[in-house]
Formats: sequence, C-alpha cells, structure tokens
Amino acid sequence: MTIIGVRDLFCFRDKRLENLRERISNSQATLKDPHFLRKYGIDSRSIRLPAVMGLGAKTKNISLYNAWAIEKSFSGEPYEIFVRSETAAPIIYFKDAARAFLEISRAPADHIKTMNYILAGVEPMPTAGDLKNTILHHLPQAQLTFRPDTLAMAFQKMNQDVRWDETPAVREWNWKIKYSLDDMVKDFIRELTDHPSWYISEDRANPNLTRTIGWAILT
Repeated sequence: MTIIGVRDLFCFRDKRLENLRERISNSQATLKDPHFLRKYGIDSRSIRLPAVMGLGAKTKNISLYNAWAIEKSFSGEPYEIFVRSETAAPIIYFKDAARAFLEISRAPADHIKTMNYILAGVEPMPTAGDLKNTILHHLPQAQLTFRPDTLAMAFQKMNQDVRWDETPAVREWNWKIKYSLDDMVKDFIRELTDHPSWYISEDRANPNLTRTIGWAILT
C-alpha cells in the first residue's frame, strides 16, 4: 500500500537523494498503470492525504502551525501562527488518517476502481482563523497571534483555490471523516491531558533551525 502526502516536496541538497526520489516516483507511476495491474493481477490501493495533524511533532513544516497552536496553548505558552488568518489549508486528524488506511485495506477488491484515492480532510477547509477561534473556545487562556511567514504563505497560496474531491473513496469504500475541526481540537486536548509524557518533551526542536537548511515540507 502506498502512502502519498499532498506535499510530496522535500528540500533535497544531495543529488543522490534527488535521483532516489525520481526512481521512487517512476516506480509508483508504473504501479498505477491499470494495464500493468490487470496483466499481473496486482491489487494496488493508495491514498493521497491532506496534511495530517497529530501530536508531538518536533520538525517545523508548512502545516505544523495547526498542531503547535494547540500544544502551545495547552501548555500556557504564546504562539505566533505563521500564516494569515484567512489562509485555508487541507488537514485531516491522525486518527482519521490511520482509520482510512485500515478501511481501504479491508474493502473488497471488486470495489476498488480508482486505486489512488484523494481524501479531502476536514470540510469546509478550515482557515487559520477558524483554528484560532476553535482553540479559544476550548482553551480561553490561549495567546494566539498571526505572524505570516513569506515562504509558508508562498506555498499555502497554492491551496487557496483547490478543493480535494474524495467522491471515489466515498462511493467505492464508504469513506466518511469522523473528526471535524472542533472534534479534532477536543480530542487533541484530551490526548495531551491523558498522555502528556507521550507528546510533550523538553527537547522540542528549535523552530528556527530548519531555516538554515530550508523548510521540510511534510504531511
């Protein structure tokens, strides 16, 4: 099963890594050829995910403001969200993402027609302002402000007019998201409350460190 993120773009400095990425991409393209699959009877299923929001992330990336805004607020620390308030970004909670792979793996083979499925995540696509307001609803003491980062905004600009169509996943294996933005924030806070040692540590990476090597654009 292939796991493909919406942001399959990494800041590679090493030519060997660039060549490896190209070989992997070519292999994936071959495995998505329906004639190839039918010829060899291969059952290929994959999901293209929006940014996955989870707990305990240490490496700064383009969508990490979603998780860090909650974690910092939970810990009583101020946090500057590095996009504009009106910036919308596709996100899915890590529990929904994990469940999606379980459900697609269990779907009958004769139901799988599309093979490479897109998941839209939370709909409507939440803005950073929506995120702030939702966090404040559950953590009124949160100190959240906006300080847009030029590089982050240049990347997020590509998402603003894009809407991900998950109709094939809904039709072929009955996909349905469980966690809305409000549900996501509530469960995130519950996880931090119940298992703080799992997610919060003293060695959180310096958020400015990645500027020395370029942003890691991950999901």
